[in-house]
Amino acid sequence: LFSPLFLPFCPLRFLLPVTEMPRCTGSPSPWRRSRRRSDDAFWGPARGKKGEANEPHGTVGRSKALPLSMLLPALLCTYAVAAAALASTCDARSEPGTHQCRRDSGHKLGTSVLITGNSTLINQTFEIGFFTVDGGSRWYFGTWYASIPVRTYVWVANRDAPVSGGLTPATVWLTAEGLMTVRDNAGRDLWRTDNTEPAAEARLLETGNLVLLSADGSGRFVWQSFDRPADTWLPYMSVTSRGAITSWRSSADPSLGPYSLRLKPPDYGEFHLVYENSSAILPITYWSTGKWTGDRFTGVPEMSVPYIYNFRFDKPFTPEASFVYSEAPSDFASSFLTRFVVEPSGQLRQYTWSAQSSSWNMFWFRPENPCRVYALCGDTGFCREGGLHPCGCLAGFSPSDPAAWNDDDYSGGCSPETGSRCDADTAADGFEEVGLVDFDGASAVSFSSPSRDSCQQSCVRNCSCRGINFNPDTRLCRNLYGNLFNLRNSTAAPLLYLRVSTSSSSSQTRKKDGGGQWKAVAVSVGSIGVFLAISGSAVLAWALWWRGRKKREGIGGEGEEDVLANANLRVFSYKELSTATRGFSEELGHGGFGAVFRGELPDSTLVAVKRLERPGGGDREFRA
Repeated sequence: LFSPLFLPFCPLRFLLPVTEMPRCTGSPSPWRRSRRRSDDAFWGPARGKKGEANEPHGTVGRSKALPLSMLLPALLCTYAVAAAALASTCDARSEPGTHQCRRDSGHKLGTSVLITGNSTLINQTFEIGFFTVDGGSRWYFGTWYASIPVRTYVWVANRDAPVSGGLTPATVWLTAEGLMTVRDNAGRDLWRTDNTEPAAEARLLETGNLVLLSADGSGRFVWQSFDRPADTWLPYMSVTSRGAITSWRSSADPSLGPYSLRLKPPDYGEFHLVYENSSAILPITYWSTGKWTGDRFTGVPEMSVPYIYNFRFDKPFTPEASFVYSEAPSDFASSFLTRFVVEPSGQLRQYTWSAQSSSWNMFWFRPENPCRVYALCGDTGFCREGGLHPCGCLAGFSPSDPAAWNDDDYSGGCSPETGSRCDADTAADGFEEVGLVDFDGASAVSFSSPSRDSCQQSCVRNCSCRGINFNPDTRLCRNLYGNLFNLRNSTAAPLLYLRVSTSSSSSQTRKKDGGGQWKAVAVSVGSIGVFLAISGSAVLAWALWWRGRKKREGIGGEGEEDVLANANLRVFSYKELSTATRGFSEELGHGGFGAVFRGELPDSTLVAVKRLERPGGGDREFRA
């Protein structure tokens, strides 16, 4: 009751905390950083027996010794500060959905509420509470950065079981059994910890690790969020053979996505990115770090740079393997915020926070080609390297889930606009030549066939057949079954003929995405020889001009698109050619009809692209 009376008589030095405690402020500061750790603890999680702390030194704070002569006044001041803190409340935070906070990031609880509604726990770097990403219909219990102005989530508890019906009924409890639970207004447990030893206290550490402490007062962790990560890998977080960093479903859906970063069995000597969902019998690897050499992974030479991170791989090539990283200590630079994220796009990306620009900078990601991410564009989705949105649908197809595509979730793929296979008379189905296209997922049944027509008929007779490959030289016919993931251009691939209903078949296949119909352009992917490229382009342009002249003079004949089809040329979009030529930046020469530019296709094929100065049929048509 009288504790505030001591405050005016406490020297400033006595008001310093005996143990470093988290602070709560009215608004976040982009300049605030977590305290620097001592050199003997920068490696972070200390490996030990089960139940031991997975933090530097296995403790939740560091004490500072006081001389005996200062002990009594320090105790009085500490008591006064603690009592005053308990009697006060925090100012409202400026971020929407958070209106109050607690001064201490630790709670000692029996059977009681830890967090309710819009209350949060906060320390210098992180904050934990309920958040929403869809405007308020679904609420999740999770952790985000409190020290920067950009709301960035790093951990989610109830990923697949959000609280619905508003924020008010959302509560987090520490039960009499020592378990932490997330409950809705009906008292149902939507999520709970799986610790076998009862916990008596919950605490949010400066590393972002939410921990439950044992009841015996030893400070041991009986449960920690670092053992149950979401999509983000933070410094000092150990990834073990039993753990995985798993993507969100989409940028607006924190539920479990299909992509994960894991230690690769059976030897656990490398990391790999895998695709896994209900239809996948086994996880499918689409990228790997390569084997551990003792100081780096063979496929990640950037790890050899010593002044950014420290890496530690305990017990590699065993089922007990665990890998951890931390910021490299420096006498010249302050601690920085950094994180690795398995994105909904399936890429592993590394970010650091820039205080100057108040934004996250991404300077490393794998795989570099998004079309290498297994099933990124879903079934029958077309993938193209470069651009903000890598996925599109072929003509006659449209996104199966347009709303999900708007959130960059392409996993639903594309569906025929005129109905699925076998809905009508399959004998009337046709085949559309897509081009030299590669894909993932589908299985093939190969056999000899006298003609392409015969090969197509063998496919039509089977309702599950999706399309064919046919080689007229070898007469090899391949009937394709299953999902056709990530259709993509490849000069090394055979011609793909996709099965479509007759009503959706057209004389020219074009690709499209949510932005509308892609303008048709044609490219020959032959030699890059400048002379041949310019000459060939000029001949083709002359042929098109001559055809247009004859047409204007009333002479009947085929249209331009038919000429191009008969010339067996490929079809590309304007955006694809702009990307391939780096914005038409490297001019090889100039002819009578326009300039010729050097380009490179996604499969590394070199091409020459000629831009017509007076294109017919559109101001952004190109022929090469």
